[in-house]
Amino acid sequence: MTMVISNADSFKKNYYLARSGSGKFFFVPWDYEASFGIWWTGERWDPFDYWDLERNALIRRLSQLTQTGFNAKVKQRWNELKNNLFSKASLIVRFETYHAQLDSIDTDVNSARVRNRERWPDSGGAGVNNPETGELEFIRAWLHNRIEFIDTKIKEL
Repeated sequence: MTMVISNADSFKKNYYLARSGSGKFFFVPWDYEASFGIWWTGERWDPFDYWDLERNALIRRLSQLTQTGFNAKVKQRWNELKNNLFSKASLIVRFETYHAQLDSIDTDVNSARVRNRERWPDSGGAGVNNPETGELEFIRAWLHNRIEFIDTKIKEL
């Protein structure tokens, strides 16, 4: 997921490693203000720009150990996910649903969206202050390009 959404901070930090009741380890991410093509400053981020497996020591080591079959497992899992959970359509529908929910409460002066804009009036470059022409269209295009980029990179593993 980190590669798909291009959350660069999550390769080295901004996550916890947790273990389920069955003993399986998993990542618990946090701090997503620099993801989905918009940097925390509001600047746009190129969807073809970030592929850095070297930043995470665990992933780097697993991908180098051929006896683990890690790269083949990554390819297999990616092919499963890109056709359902991480499909372009699935991801875009999520954003459209969230956007519609926010728009429905945008007239409420007590809504979190309104309070956030009042608290941080200068945030939101790259069109994010204009929901009609900015964020949703940008994210649609960005996700389309990002999924294609990730697909190409994983095929090269």
